[in-house]
Amino acid sequence: MRVAFVCDVHGNLPALEAVLADARAQGVDAIWDGGDAVGYHPWPSECVQRLDEVCDLAVQGNYDRKVLRTPRRRQRWLRRKDPLKAATLIWAWEQLDERSRRVLAARPSFWRIHAPCGEVLLLHASPLSRKEPLSSTTEPARWAEQATAAAGAVLVLHGHVHIGHAHREERLLFLTPGSVGRPEDGDPRAAYAIVDLGGEAPTYTVRRVAYDVDPVLHEIEVRRLPREFAVMAARGFSLADARRWLEVNPG
Repeated sequence: MRVAFVCDVHGNLPALEAVLADARAQGVDAIWDGGDAVGYHPWPSECVQRLDEVCDLAVQGNYDRKVLRTPRRRQRWLRRKDPLKAATLIWAWEQLDERSRRVLAARPSFWRIHAPCGEVLLLHASPLSRKEPLSSTTEPARWAEQATAAAGAVLVLHGHVHIGHAHREERLLFLTPGSVGRPEDGDPRAAYAIVDLGGEAPTYTVRRVAYDVDPVLHEIEVRRLPREFAVMAARGFSLADARRWLEVNPG
């Protein structure tokens, strides 16, 4: 069984379509989504609906959950949150149609899947938290705690950090391929993983897929979204890196 694992699409429909086409060409048996379908880029509803069409399993990401909380949190965000981040959450909510809101709201926070290689845990961030990043900076003791929380699994598929990373705790593999729609490693190509669950132990390949970013940049401009988002898409930057880049390159 070969699964395409996608995560962190963040409203980037051209990147998602490029990944789906590549996954089909690789002959995968299923598509699983690790959450954060919306936020930052111009097509939140379209991405939610496309993922709903093609994914066999999907979970709700922390950004998905934040966007769904917009009606209750809007005023507090406007008072306390980074203005750009608050405006982005509110904009994503306003662009989502009712069907897409229902689809996101119905997604669970995790799946446990019984595969030939053993049990697989599919989630957005970590076994211990819906928003805790697991990355190269995670402390060894914390990895051990995460492994305890994922007891029984041989593989944890997660997203959230937008930079590809793999870590082993004895027989347990933690894997994130990076982000489909918002990579933050300086490489603007979309990232996803093909995971083979058919053997005695899971194996994987991380794939990077080039796509035409010009429609993304055009739509960001047309919809008057922040310039930072265009820099993020064009350069594979985080929001913080995009802000710094614009300080040096204001024109």
